[in-house]
Amino acid sequence: MNYLTNTAASVRQMGIAKSSILAQNFKEQWIMNDYIPVVVSHYTVDKRGYNYRMCCLNSLAAVMPYISKE
Repeated sequence: MNYLTNTAASVRQMGIAKSSILAQNFKEQWIMNDYIPVVVSHYTVDKRGYNYRMCCLNSLAAVMPYISKE
């Protein structure tokens, strides 16, 4: 999850891509219990730049196809 705060854009993009692969393998329970709380905690940090917040939002968007709508 360190990719969320990395200064290199390529590292953040790779982290987003790998998050999708992890979500596909670990399934919904992992996403809901472990992944989303960490991403939200990084998103809500004060004085965080636009790029870091967009990385959090893109990370969430990458794992959403693996969550049921229920």
